[in-house]
Amino acid sequence: MPQIKSSGSVESVFSDYWNDEKTKAIREICEAERIDPEAFRSMIETYHFSGKRPLQGAVVDALTEKPKILERKSVVERIVGKLLKRVATFDDGIGAI
Repeated sequence: MPQIKSSGSVESVFSDYWNDEKTKAIREICEAERIDPEAFRSMIETYHFSGKRPLQGAVVDALTEKPKILERKSVVERIVGKLLKRVATFDDGIGAI
């Protein structure tokens, strides 16, 4: 928060920082899992809207490299776990900032 100037508000600086961190987290997950960032964002939005975990088919379709059939369940569970952790970290309980 050292970037706050005397005329800046804490809320706006924190909001900018938080949005940057959200974007960075999505980028890191997508790079690590080789998943399309837009598809991942869409899964997050769908989760916010419905409250339901993404379907296995949606996760597999978003991957740039499809895993083997026997690996799909573990890959999908890992990605969904990261999605839920990202939502819990950056969206749940923040309220109106």
